[in-house]
Amino acid sequence: MNQSLVAEHKRLCQQIEEFAQRELNGGETAFCRLKWEKCANFGLLAMCIPEKDGGMSESAMDSLITHYALGYGCMDNGFTFAVNNHLIIAEGIFPRAANAGQCEDYSQGFIDGSLIASYAITEPDHGSDSAGVTMQARLVGNHYVLDGSKLYISNASIADIFVVVARTSDGPSRLNSLSAFIVHKDDIGVEVGKEIKKMGLMGCPMGELVLRGCILPKERLLGSEGGGIMIANLAMEWERTFVFASHLGTMQKIMENCITYVNSRRQFNKTIGSYQLVSSKIVQMGISIEFGMLLMSKIGELRDAGKNTFRESAMFKYHIGEAYAKTSLDALQIFGAYGYSDESGVERQVRDALAARIYSGTSEIQQDILAKLMGIRTDS
Repeated sequence: MNQSLVAEHKRLCQQIEEFAQRELNGGETAFCRLKWEKCANFGLLAMCIPEKDGGMSESAMDSLITHYALGYGCMDNGFTFAVNNHLIIAEGIFPRAANAGQCEDYSQGFIDGSLIASYAITEPDHGSDSAGVTMQARLVGNHYVLDGSKLYISNASIADIFVVVARTSDGPSRLNSLSAFIVHKDDIGVEVGKEIKKMGLMGCPMGELVLRGCILPKERLLGSEGGGIMIANLAMEWERTFVFASHLGTMQKIMENCITYVNSRRQFNKTIGSYQLVSSKIVQMGISIEFGMLLMSKIGELRDAGKNTFRESAMFKYHIGEAYAKTSLDALQIFGAYGYSDESGVERQVRDALAARIYSGTSEIQQDILAKLMGIRTDS
């Protein structure tokens, strides 16, 4: 646990860390439904959902601390990532974009764990360029008909509900041409492809979502027609903060494990922490974590004040994405041959961490965003 937390957040953090360590560690590396049910019973899936929809209405800062503590306490980063992706929909999108009827239909299922959610925007030819999606949604009478495919979708094979972004207009403005829809896994025309094998995050399945003549009632439109880019930005902002808060917690745990190891491992009649080239790696971890905690706190304060955090979210995503990868690689170097072995768990941390530089918009995309926000002009 990071000691810079205030007393109230330390208590919350400790409760969630103890729950995660007791109930979520050990067992299979693939997604585990039993762990999911334990999270629901503990109340983890209800934290930031409004009380009127059955949730706890906790503050944004409390939710960030919850994600941080889950990342610290749960050794299964893939499972944590699956929870994170579900909460993008349940805590992030639905309370802000869904109408009262939609919240009534889905929120309780999100909370009790009977419904698992997935956000689907990435396509084979459109990753970071979210405004360029090509999946089509045509209004035919009182229904929308969706055609196209989504790729690299987290939670694809376990999801009951997808929030899908598709093109509803071929007009000149890309920003007003997209809309978001609620798609059920058992809707006609829905096909979930086989799981995509990947480098890490094994506890969060990834796959393809294909819609062929998928017919949806108009009531499944999420938000307004043409409002898809707003929902996409909302999802990205939520992902860049709350998912990466979990990564910050994982970084804290990695650093603490490194400190324990260098204080006990001896070479040339000294603990290896005595060597400055070793200790400096851990010092850099601590600096990165401390800056991450400060930025996370600022984001929580801004969100609780109802203010926009688009800029801060991009900064947080970039900083944590890069620092998480470096922290895991430095830990591997510190643990040496043992770290490279499967039993150490260190090599798994490396495999899990490297993707953080890619999803939610690559590190390079975050720098482009921040350059524009800083007033740097780019020639077209």
